[in-house]
Amino acid sequence: MLKKMIGSVLMIVGTAVGAGMLALPVATAAANIQTTVLMMLFSWTIMTIGALALLEVNLWFPPGANIISMVGKTFGPYAKIITGLVYALLLYSLLCAYLAGTSDIFQGLLKSIAHIDLSRHITTILALFILGAIVVRGIQTVDIANRGLMSVKLLAYLVLICAIAPHITLPHLTDGKYIYHTSTLMVIVTSFGFANIVPTLRVYLHSDKLKLTQIILWGSFSALVIYLLWVCSVQGLFSRDGASGLLAVFHSSEPNSMLMKSISVLINSNIISIFAKVFISICAITSFLGVALSLTDFIADGLQTEKRGMEGVKVYALTFLPPFIVVLLAPGIFIKALSYAGFFCVFLLILLPVMMLYKGRYHQSLAKNTIVPGGKIILIITALIAVILLILQLTGMLGIS
Repeated sequence: MLKKMIGSVLMIVGTAVGAGMLALPVATAAANIQTTVLMMLFSWTIMTIGALALLEVNLWFPPGANIISMVGKTFGPYAKIITGLVYALLLYSLLCAYLAGTSDIFQGLLKSIAHIDLSRHITTILALFILGAIVVRGIQTVDIANRGLMSVKLLAYLVLICAIAPHITLPHLTDGKYIYHTSTLMVIVTSFGFANIVPTLRVYLHSDKLKLTQIILWGSFSALVIYLLWVCSVQGLFSRDGASGLLAVFHSSEPNSMLMKSISVLINSNIISIFAKVFISICAITSFLGVALSLTDFIADGLQTEKRGMEGVKVYALTFLPPFIVVLLAPGIFIKALSYAGFFCVFLLILLPVMMLYKGRYHQSLAKNTIVPGGKIILIITALIAVILLILQLTGMLGIS
C-alpha cells in the first residue's frame, strides 16, 4: 500500500506540475515576490479545498463516477450538459496553451541547436504531428513516454535549482510591485488544477478515505513547494525590466523559448543550458500529452464511439483541429489560454464540488464521513470566492472595466 500511496502522490504532482512551471514566473513578472507567494498560497488553499470537496462527494457514489455524472445525479440533466460543455472548454483551452508552448519551444530548439529557422506555423504543425502521433498510439504509449519524461524532468529541475541558487539576488526578488491581476491569479489557479484525477485515485486506493485525504494534502503541498522554489529561483535570477527581463519575456510572442534562452545566457554554462532546454521542453510536452489523451477520451465517450478506424479519425480530428487553428491564428496565446483555462478550473474544480457537497450534506442527507472541515461557513465562503473570481475574470475577458 505504501508504493500505491507514493505513486498516487506522484500522480497528483505530475498532474499539477506541468506547463505551469513555464507560465508562473512569467505571468507573475509585474508583481513582487511577496504578492506572488500570497497569490500562490491562496490558489493552493482554495484548489485543495475543492479537491477535498470533490473527494467527499465522489465517495457518495459507486467507484468510477466522474465529475460530470456526479453533477448529473446531484443537480439533474441540464447541469450535466452545462458541466460537459465547460469541461470540454477547459480541455480545449489547455490544449491551445500547450500546443502554443510546444511549438514555441520547438522553434527555439531548432534555431539554437540545429541553426534551422522555421516559422511558427511550421513548428506548430511539427509539434502537433510528433506529439499527436504519441497520443494516437494510446494510453500505454503515453504512459511509457510520460514516465520517462517525468524522471528526466525531475532530474533537470533539481540541477537547475542548484545552478540558479548562487545567482539569485535580493534586489531581483524584492523588485516588482504590490500588484494584482485576476488573469495572473487564474494562471496560478490552473497550475494547481489536479482535482480531475481524484475519482481515478479513489478507485486505485479502494475508496480508503483517510489515505485519499492524505495523498491529496501531501501531493498538493509537494506541488506548492516545487512551484515556490522554482518561481523564487527564476524571479531571483532575472531583473523585471530590460530587454531580457521577465516583463519582456511576458510580452513576447515566444515566452517559452525566450525564457529558455535567457536562463542559458545568465547562467553562462553549456551544461546548464542543455538542462534548461530539456526541462522547459518536457514541461510543455508532458502537459500536452496528458490533456490530449483526456480530451480524446472525453470526445469518444460523448460521441459513444471508439478511437479506431474512421470513427477514430473523427475523434482525433475533433481533438486536434480546433486548437491547431487557434494557435495558427494566435501563436502567442500561451499565457492567455492558461488564464481562460483558470476560469473553467474555478467553475469545475472549486464551485461545483463545493455546491454538490453543500446540497448533499444539508439537503439530501448524503454525508457519511466529513472530509472538508468548517461546516457550512467554509463551504459558503469558498463558493463566494469562486463566484467573485468567475465574475472578475469574465468581465476582464469581455473587456468590461
